[in-house]
Amino acid sequence: MQSNKIVEVNNLTCIFNKKTKHEIKALDNISCDYEENKIHFIIGNSGSGKTTLVLHFNGLLKSKKSSLNIDGFKISGNKLKIRKIRELRKKISIVFQFPEYQLFKDTVKSDISFSLKTLKVIKDEFHKTNYENLIKYINVNCQKIEYLNNNKYLLEDIEKNIGSIKYKKNYTKIKIDNKWLSIDYICISKKKIQDDICKKYLNLLELDESFLEKNPFELSGGEKRKVAIAGILAINSNILVFDEPTSNIDPHGKKEIINLIKKLKEEGKTIFIISHNMDEVLEIGDSVTILDEGKIIKKDEPFEIFKNKELFLNTNLMRPKIIDMIYDLEKSNKKFSKLWDFKPKNIEELSYAINEILKNKRK
Repeated sequence: MQSNKIVEVNNLTCIFNKKTKHEIKALDNISCDYEENKIHFIIGNSGSGKTTLVLHFNGLLKSKKSSLNIDGFKISGNKLKIRKIRELRKKISIVFQFPEYQLFKDTVKSDISFSLKTLKVIKDEFHKTNYENLIKYINVNCQKIEYLNNNKYLLEDIEKNIGSIKYKKNYTKIKIDNKWLSIDYICISKKKIQDDICKKYLNLLELDESFLEKNPFELSGGEKRKVAIAGILAINSNILVFDEPTSNIDPHGKKEIINLIKKLKEEGKTIFIISHNMDEVLEIGDSVTILDEGKIIKKDEPFEIFKNKELFLNTNLMRPKIIDMIYDLEKSNKKFSKLWDFKPKNIEELSYAINEILKNKRK
């Protein structure tokens, strides 16, 4: 896989109800790849294979005819099962169309923590955080450490040769050359790490700490969705899939979700979004893949996709309002054909482009 690619799909075919009268070919020999740290939209008519495609990304579906590479995790079609699937699920997480239906615990904290425990995220974070803090502690407090045999070990020797680490209640033991050395460092508990993660992702979704002990089923619809999304984001996967993230929510909620997705991209995440909202696709998308009857009919950057009229003749998809406005302006006056060069993604950018064209004409 090329260094800037994070997902590769090769010859993916998926057939449901094979060799029955209800046989359906959901995906038909699909091959594609996607760059890291981008927002990739997957669009198409209902039943075109969008959700089926992304469910193969994290192993919820597996095809016998395919090979996939998901952030270095390889899935081969000739293997019956996906080995070490927990590692795959850490790399890529899916926020389903109605994430609030995923809630099932009696407190918000328990619900967010469930996937953290199942995928051993808390355990991994416990060792990572305490190792980093231990090294910092040694840096600040132990320029030279007296070893058990009274030899002097410089700090860099300690860091290079740490073997096993045992975290005790009031101190930490590190093993060097088969000998144990006690350090006064007191580790951060798994419970505190768990609580800190829960608080962090609740705050990211603009919910405060008071929600931790609340029953998720007593929350409003919008709050339930935020809690469910927080539970997925807490896994801290490099790749996130959102299935219709802004469906059935009010304009303010849509804006919050869009801002969240932008922020996740700024943090280096790669985002896949299944959507029927073409305005959002144009505004925040880096690439668009159009599926039709299980096949990719086009993959390109959003503006190039939407200005191609022929692509939309055989689909039920609506073009973004910005694109329709450019076509209307172009019909009224040919000078506005220059708007295509500006590639506006939203009304603010379109307004700027129109003013620039009018300004240049006056000159």
